[in-house]
Amino acid sequence: MQKIVLFEAGWVGDTIVTIPATKSIRQKFPKAQIIRICSPVAGPILKNCPSIDQLLIYDRDGAHRGIKGRLKLLKSIRKIEPDIFINLHVPDINRGFLIYLRDNFFSFLTSAKLRVGYYCTLTGLFLTHGIKTSHNHLSQFIVTLINDLAVQIGCNPKCELELLVNSNDRKTAKDFLRDHGVRNTDRIIAINPGAKRKSKRWPLQRFIEIAKCLAKEAKIVVTGSKDEMDLTNQMAAAVPYIITASGILPLMPTAALLERCKLIITNDTGIMHVASALKVPTVALFGPGNVSRWVSPNANWLKVIHHPVSCSPCDRWECEDLSCMQAITVDEVKEAVLELIR
Repeated sequence: MQKIVLFEAGWVGDTIVTIPATKSIRQKFPKAQIIRICSPVAGPILKNCPSIDQLLIYDRDGAHRGIKGRLKLLKSIRKIEPDIFINLHVPDINRGFLIYLRDNFFSFLTSAKLRVGYYCTLTGLFLTHGIKTSHNHLSQFIVTLINDLAVQIGCNPKCELELLVNSNDRKTAKDFLRDHGVRNTDRIIAINPGAKRKSKRWPLQRFIEIAKCLAKEAKIVVTGSKDEMDLTNQMAAAVPYIITASGILPLMPTAALLERCKLIITNDTGIMHVASALKVPTVALFGPGNVSRWVSPNANWLKVIHHPVSCSPCDRWECEDLSCMQAITVDEVKEAVLELIR
């Protein structure tokens, strides 16, 4: 039996965009054992994926921290004895020679017979099937870039995103809505005011304004992680009738909740990709992010609002200026919402 190891250690959005390539690998190698290395946050997303046989959690802040932790991970991979090792990370503005050298040398050390990944000058020496990076890669849709890695081993992937939500997650979401007085016939609009990168957050006061504006249109549910509870609490203080799911519903029950929503308004963050994969009508607020990289041109259920400035796209985690996010007005968000739900 062939053993195929897929390595990608990103967050929610980074994980969802790897699913089409993973599905195509399963179709090409139906009898292979496919092992997916992922971050802890990605585990709940991938546990329902029928194309994956085993998850290996890469905990870079815990058990696999530093050089010693990386060697521990390598030992686990070598124990698998992979036939194919694919590094699913793709070119980005913060990936340079040293990162490619590190990652591709790591691929070599796995002892896999076929080693697939992106590379820059000289670092492709450690790969058997590599794609040399170019400036054009930075503006390409990320799913296409990942799919191109699968093409290297004879696969024929598609670009359509998908996300599988199970019955337990749907029951959790249904019970949550029922407990908050939401009837089956009620219209729901979700608002996601947070983002891991603070530079991607639309001003909270504007989310509060849009929540007040849309309260007559639907029940308002606010989503987010436990780390974003402060934003939710501020919204709840200003708009007492909103329903708070942030920090209460885990990721996949939140996905199930989104299936029930008429629409979501969100920053450029993981929940945006969840909604996109589920084809939930979405108003996506982009600032420093690269729209062409993260939004499929065929996603007609997703309305992007983006006002590029001279310094965008950028990879800053925080920004004192935030002119790209400040440029998005409440009126244009409201207009986009009404356009999608009516």
